[in-house]
Amino acid sequence: MDFNGNFEHDENEPLVTTDAYGQYRFENLDNDSFGHPVVAKGTAGVTYDDGLGQYLTDNITMVSLDNGSMRVVSPFTSLHWYYMNNDNMTFEEAINKVMEEFGLPSHQAIFEDFVEKSYDNTSYQNMVNTSMRMGEYMGYYFSSDNSTTNMRQQMMNGFTYMHQNVGWGNFTDDSFAPAMGMMRDSYPINGMPGMGMSN
Repeated sequence: MDFNGNFEHDENEPLVTTDAYGQYRFENLDNDSFGHPVVAKGTAGVTYDDGLGQYLTDNITMVSLDNGSMRVVSPFTSLHWYYMNNDNMTFEEAINKVMEEFGLPSHQAIFEDFVEKSYDNTSYQNMVNTSMRMGEYMGYYFSSDNSTTNMRQQMMNGFTYMHQNVGWGNFTDDSFAPAMGMMRDSYPINGMPGMGMSN
């Protein structure tokens, strides 16, 4: 749980590890803890992605703001955070923006357990597929941004690049299957000012 907004774990901040199903629970939080973002970090070679059926090949960081209920952390909640911080949208405006751009099945879909709902709902299955595509790009682009060591800024850079150079429509296209080689060839990081390929 990120008290100071730096996207890093500091000594006074609660830290938990998800279980094999991606579930997590913070214990014994005081009232001052609520309202802060939850930051989830996946580590290359350590974190197993059940959807991809493999360990992550790139580090990935995602964030979710407090929506007053179960805190799902995903590429959709991270994009919601981006719109609030980059475009100065309100909480509700950012929800509506993500919902409209990705054709999400409900107003609160980004904060629901869409993986669980996907087992008997095609719309939520589409969310799962879109989320996995976005996650692959996020891992690749954020890991390749060597313009800053500030993870919060890397998140801003990554979403700006994805929005301008890849386009959200690609992620909802079922025929679009991101692969590392294709991404490196088609969307080189050095196409964005201030970003360059890492060695």
